[in-house]
Amino acid sequence: MKNIKSEIQVHLKGKGMFEGWYFRISDRKVSLAVIVGISESMAFIQTIDTYTNQSQMIEYGLEEFEYGDNPFYVKIRDNYFTKEKMVLNLDQGMVKIKGEIENESFTPLKSTLYAPTIMGPFYYIPGMECNHGVISLLHRVKGRLMINHQKIKINGIGYIEKDWGCSFPKDYLWLQSNDCNQCEASLFLAIAKIPIKIISFTGVIMVLMIEGKQQVVASYYGAYLKRWLVKDGNYYLNIKQYPYNFYIKIIPENSCSLKAPQLGMMKDEVKESLTSKVTVLIYKHHKRIEKLNFIACGVELFGGFNDVKEQEADT
Repeated sequence: MKNIKSEIQVHLKGKGMFEGWYFRISDRKVSLAVIVGISESMAFIQTIDTYTNQSQMIEYGLEEFEYGDNPFYVKIRDNYFTKEKMVLNLDQGMVKIKGEIENESFTPLKSTLYAPTIMGPFYYIPGMECNHGVISLLHRVKGRLMINHQKIKINGIGYIEKDWGCSFPKDYLWLQSNDCNQCEASLFLAIAKIPIKIISFTGVIMVLMIEGKQQVVASYYGAYLKRWLVKDGNYYLNIKQYPYNFYIKIIPENSCSLKAPQLGMMKDEVKESLTSKVTVLIYKHHKRIEKLNFIACGVELFGGFNDVKEQEADT
């Protein structure tokens, strides 16, 4: 059995594989996402930020990718990533980003033998198309960045996740935010078409953390997507997990292009926003118990979930 505590999974062991880590920084002045990874043919760093409202992917040779597992680190040329620190020296892309960010006070996802990761028992199934892991739901970030010669002092919140496998799902929705208007709350949600051998199903995984208390909503706990409506460019979802009903409204805003893996190659194009808004209404036994308004949301919609035609779907 693979080590569930390991942040390194693939090690380029198989052809057509990828592995990537997603570091999110949210500050009142700027929001930045950095994706560092390795595919079959190259190492890469992608960025998207709200200061320039641009995205980029910088490619590196496989020989420039270094990693360690105990302790975890990834190094690509003179860019360095650990759970505790991120050092950026990106001066060859369209957006020049340099600086050092420190992470502290991590919030790992709670785990059990049944659900050792956010994948739940699906974690134990070998050969999954895409595996997902949440490294830290919420932590403090501080440091300094220089984005295109503009100095920015960072004192905000962060999020770290990772993916590994061969391809991203053909249809998926992903969103994440640590910025809630009502209280200290975090939201992570992914809905995707999951293939297992000759069948596929719509999988749901969601984590809501309110005032430090985590609630996991997932297919392996009986959750399912009951309704999906796209109207006037906004997305309306109804997710059920007895005895709860979650009504979610997504207002997507400015998005930029990123590359996503397909059979180990970074050739798909996805759109990601860091400034979307999400409202979550939580009902228990038909009584509303919570309303949460998230801002500065990272949102990706791909394939069927990116269809902007007005439609309604029951699954």
